[in-house]
Amino acid sequence: MTMGHASSDSGTPSSQLTSPIPPIAAPGRSGGIRSVIERRDINMVFQPVVDLATGLPVAYEALARGPAGTELERPDQLFAAAAAANCVGELDLLCRAQAFMQADATDYRHRFALFVNGELGVASRTDDELGPFLSRTAKRGKIVLELAERSIFVQPATLLQTVADARKQGWGIAIDDIGKTNDSLGLMGLTDPDVLKLDLSIVQSRPSRRTGLTLNAIAHKVESTGATVIAEGIETDAHLARAVSLGAHFGQGWFFGRPEPLPRKSPDFGSWDPMLHHSDRRDHSSDGSSFELVEHNHRLRRATKDVLYAVSLDLEHQAASQPDGAVIFACFQRGMFVPERTRTRYQELADQCSLVVALGEGLTSNHIPGVRCIALADNDPLADEWTVIVQSSHFSAALIARDCGDDGPDESRRFDYCITYDRQVIQRASQSLLSRVGSDTTPN
Repeated sequence: MTMGHASSDSGTPSSQLTSPIPPIAAPGRSGGIRSVIERRDINMVFQPVVDLATGLPVAYEALARGPAGTELERPDQLFAAAAAANCVGELDLLCRAQAFMQADATDYRHRFALFVNGELGVASRTDDELGPFLSRTAKRGKIVLELAERSIFVQPATLLQTVADARKQGWGIAIDDIGKTNDSLGLMGLTDPDVLKLDLSIVQSRPSRRTGLTLNAIAHKVESTGATVIAEGIETDAHLARAVSLGAHFGQGWFFGRPEPLPRKSPDFGSWDPMLHHSDRRDHSSDGSSFELVEHNHRLRRATKDVLYAVSLDLEHQAASQPDGAVIFACFQRGMFVPERTRTRYQELADQCSLVVALGEGLTSNHIPGVRCIALADNDPLADEWTVIVQSSHFSAALIARDCGDDGPDESRRFDYCITYDRQVIQRASQSLLSRVGSDTTPN
């Protein structure tokens, strides 16, 4: 089952649950959304995820609805109101409690996967009274946390921590909206998902170049990690055929059923092992050094700055030429090593790529327009490193170098370096650098 806060489906909300649910911190009585949370006036409806070969359900997606007949019934308006009232965390916990409680009330004989959408920083949080429901649900099957790729733009460090916390609890990770934009393809590798959910726009639209980009990116991820593909928005026979041709083995949409109350009796389930592929992977994000990842396991060479500058220019050119929106991380050591021509070049890259992050001592938030700039302390190990990482769904490469500490002309300074195409090393280095990007570094 997947617990989604929002969905393109507009099924009739289920009746309000009458059984008690685990209490959460009660907000003040100010009416509107806070009153909804106090009354626990949240409905849950469930849409099946099916095996496309048999049509049998293998999971459900649980969707939150506000009070029926009100402006808050729609999940987008419900959560927008919670955001405006600064109570998204309380609403998120309430929705999760409803979903776990209703799953716990079933007598299903089969193990199943329960996908739960969650807000960043809150998604994997529980309290003492929610714990038993969560524990019993986990014993019945796999819990999978569903995230939207776009969230990595808003709070990258929080997203990585949310993923790490969920994995510590044994949860799987699903990424939603794959293929909705080219940015989602370029960023897919940074979260290492267990499940990829194809956006309905890919399933419902005529094939285009974006369809080809998506198919190639999905195929590469599935081949390299064994991730599971679910197609959303299947409403017709044509949509079903397209979902299968895109490599999906599972899907959901009105063709198979609209959101309804969760069946109390165990249905006939299809075959799908809910034990997902990556839940035992440890979190690689840290405050460590990129050079530390390669100095003992890769052959190092020594070169002067002018040589490595040519290498970095080629990597930047590769990033700009990626059709799916590449991600670039650049450590410039210090702001003094970022001349006007480099700032102009990276400002242009920010217009062409999904995400561009620059780190260096003395960098300010508006040092390079459009780029997320991170200031480094003078004793940070990254302040002695020159790193350029380019990552997309089809291309990964990195120049990772450390200053030898030479005096003399800038162009003649020497560096120990390696150039690597090892995706695992590049992903670890990218996650480490991404973990430094907070919500306060939004590009101006």
